[in-house]
Amino acid sequence: MVGGEAAPSPPPAAHGTIDMSLPKELELQGLEVQRLGMRVRQLASAQKYAEALQVAEQRLALSEQTYGLEHPMSATCLNDVGTFVQAYGQFDRAEQLFEGASRIHKKHLGDAHPHNIAALNNLALLYQAKGDATKEQAMRMLVKMLQSRNEAVPGA
Repeated sequence: MVGGEAAPSPPPAAHGTIDMSLPKELELQGLEVQRLGMRVRQLASAQKYAEALQVAEQRLALSEQTYGLEHPMSATCLNDVGTFVQAYGQFDRAEQLFEGASRIHKKHLGDAHPHNIAALNNLALLYQAKGDATKEQAMRMLVKMLQSRNEAVPGA
């Protein structure tokens, strides 16, 4: 509160941009989410997938606690965990994670945003791994259509 009145809230983020601002008391947790993301990438690059999955799940939990369940950062974390669980053959869980990531990205960033397209592409790869050619082909067509929409919009 400022002078007895609630402080004005910041304007909402423009469609397609991610508002990463946090209240002062959550800034350290936000930095930890970023640090864990770098750690996941390091572990994956070193082919330490079991450890990368463990850190990715820890990052997801912290992101959901810090940013909320419906924030694009949490969606990115869902996508990361989905990638690792798919590699371990947990196809149903991976599908739920990728679908959740896509739903959040679409809601906050738009269906043609690169983060949403990445989640949809991961779904296509999942369907390929599951041997579901019909769903894979449909998802690849959707991805291609969204990518072409981005190419048709200057500055997208």
